Amino acid sequence: MQRRLAIAFVLTALVSILLVGFGILAIAQVGARNRAEDQVQRGLDVVGSLLESEARPARQLQLLVPQNRRNLGLEVLEPVALGQDGRVRSLGRTGRGRGNPLGSFPDLTLDADQLEALAADETVLIDHDGGVVGLRQLTIATDPADGGQLRFALLAAQPVTAVPRQSIAWFVLSSAVVLVGALVAGILLARRLVHPIRAIEATTAAIAAGQLDARVGIDGDDGGGDGRGDGGDGGGGRRAHRTGGRGLGGDDELVQLGRSVNRMAADLERSRALDQQFLLSVSHDLRTPLTAISGYAEALRDGAAEPRAAGEVIGNQATRLDRLVGDLLDLAKLDANRFRLDLRPVDLGVVAGRTAAGLAPQATQDGIAIDAVVDGPAPVVADADRLAQAIGNLVTNAMGFATTRVVVAVTTTGPDGVDGRGRALVTVADDGPGFDPADLPFVFDRLYTGRARPRRAENPTGLGLAIVRELAAAMGGSVEAGNAPDGGARLTLAFPLRTPGDDQTVEIPDGRTAPFSPGSSPPPGPPGPPPSPSA
Repeated sequence: MQRRLAIAFVLTALVSILLVGFGILAIAQVGARNRAEDQVQRGLDVVGSLLESEARPARQLQLLVPQNRRNLGLEVLEPVALGQDGRVRSLGRTGRGRGNPLGSFPDLTLDADQLEALAADETVLIDHDGGVVGLRQLTIATDPADGGQLRFALLAAQPVTAVPRQSIAWFVLSSAVVLVGALVAGILLARRLVHPIRAIEATTAAIAAGQLDARVGIDGDDGGGDGRGDGGDGGGGRRAHRTGGRGLGGDDELVQLGRSVNRMAADLERSRALDQQFLLSVSHDLRTPLTAISGYAEALRDGAAEPRAAGEVIGNQATRLDRLVGDLLDLAKLDANRFRLDLRPVDLGVVAGRTAAGLAPQATQDGIAIDAVVDGPAPVVADADRLAQAIGNLVTNAMGFATTRVVVAVTTTGPDGVDGRGRALVTVADDGPGFDPADLPFVFDRLYTGRARPRRAENPTGLGLAIVRELAAAMGGSVEAGNAPDGGARLTLAFPLRTPGDDQTVEIPDGRTAPFSPGSSPPPGPPGPPPSPSA
């Protein structure tokens, strides 16, 4: 590529030089011809005026013509006779320069229009043999013995001077200098363009080979310019390995491409780290209940365990396994847009209150109080069961980190600038340690486990909040994470308030709309798993 760019520069410069050179030559040729015409016209005017003003012009003719030819710088200036056929003949009183480029005498034959112009005392200019020939008819006085008058034509000729050889030599020399300069500039620019491409190519090749910490070196970007910063996202805390030699400078398109590659590599590295973290977490979640089930089954077989107590432990552990598998299935079906949503008008406050009440006994066993605060009706269009699942996941997550209290608050807001509709909000807050600022961008990422560890023994898989985000998006809502001003985490679900138009159509996850009314059958779709809260 570097060689092709350099050759392209040289060829571009060569074509430019040729175009400019031919243009200059054409302009110079036109200018030289115009100067020759002016010189011929001036010579004919000057000599004609002198001959017509002389008292005895016939005697002065042989003196005036050669003298004025030299003074006016003309190659040919002499009187001629015009035949009936328009042929131009010399009268023998020559006035020609040595080495006349036009030849010994211009061999001319005038046409009828040119003869008519001469008869009208007009000057006729003719292109002839690389020069300009001018003719003007004169009538001068002579001796009475010669008839008293002499009518003849005065001919002047001047070659159109070509471009001097010295100018051509300078043009060739300057062209050579320009071509060399273009070659040098092409090589330098090609290196500057090719270096970022090679650096990006080396980085992408390293990433393709599994070296996910490879980064394109960009001057001024910390850690290879991935724009992520430091922090336990499972890969972002390590120092990135820069490839491609010296760093890229500036802020052009190639540098932006390098930054995009670095962001991609950082995302891939973090995804791999999250996969590893998830495998460890799921392995632990699978191993713990399986170990308990296996142990109690062996104890039952040996008669060493009380059947009722062993059955209770085995049932609890099986429920734990079922919830983990259910979460994985939920996410898989959300990805495949196979989640069945029964979209109907529901009151967000009613669903949130019932969900909080259903989780209150478990919270009480853990020493947590759940307070539900509903600020009036909050009508939305949603799937009541899936909405309860999303709120349950938020509350269960908060119970894992709360110290003594979880608050579930339902409020409404006025129309905003997005779609002109109000919002119904359900906010779940706890009095735990809250989110680490470095964790906030990744709270709803799948498989992500933050820095803060839950206070309860249950080990989170990092799937519950990811399911909340997917469910909220499928029902036309959104979810945000933050920290409360007085401490603790705060998670907020937001849905558009239902308007009268929502009684006729609703939007389902694949982008289509379907009619509905309260109590109608849901849009057709494959069956989905039963909702279950998950942390």
